Amino acid sequence: MVAAHRPESAPSAVLVASASPVFRDLLRRVFLTHRYQVLTAAECGEAIDVIGRHPEVVVAICDAALVGASGLELVRALHARGDSGPATIFVASHLTNSAIRQARELGAIGCLGKPVHFSDISRLLRQHAGEVAPREPRRRHAGRASLVDADLQDVHGGSRLPQVSWFARDISASGAFFETDSPLPLGTTLDLDIEIGIARIRVRARVARVQEPAWGRSGGVGVSFFEVSPSGRELLEAYVATAGAEVY
Repeated sequence: MVAAHRPESAPSAVLVASASPVFRDLLRRVFLTHRYQVLTAAECGEAIDVIGRHPEVVVAICDAALVGASGLELVRALHARGDSGPATIFVASHLTNSAIRQARELGAIGCLGKPVHFSDISRLLRQHAGEVAPREPRRRHAGRASLVDADLQDVHGGSRLPQVSWFARDISASGAFFETDSPLPLGTTLDLDIEIGIARIRVRARVARVQEPAWGRSGGVGVSFFEVSPSGRELLEAYVATAGAEVY
């Protein structure tokens, strides 16, 4: 089902087309913080129908993983609309040179590999048409966290595809703070791959604190880890012990 969410006085609209509900929902939340109307679709035909009914859509995020189709098919269909179609950004978990070449030939304004970061989307949109105001400058962080969709199978053999990446800071053995660009509901359960140094740790976490964006600070969430392997916890404890003084 297509979901439309229009904040008051939204200047334009964005379509997020992806087979992953996790990816659709997270990008929806982020774009809402930038005063966009946000529409989502899981299928190529559904996305084309949304564009036809919503000429205010200025950009379409086209995931390679669509239900029953490839995101490249959607890029091709939207580009065929000419000036009446939105700008397209192609994203993929496995972004090959061939896919990048095809997407660009079909008219995509950019290609991004998953896990995507909103700063990369923002950069492409600013380059294209001055869309999306720049966020506050980033500060030093302890690492990155990638939200994964454990239910979306990877045709290349994996089972946990990363969907969105966040900057991480204040990491401890029991939790962390992530700059998520938008709040998440308290109690939300997250499947995460955390990168600190050269280590990658898989955890399940629960949102325990929400920090709204404000002057001089980024918005984000504090999470508590409730499923971490013993080896993962040892890596976290070792990282905090050796690099914790640098985290702020």
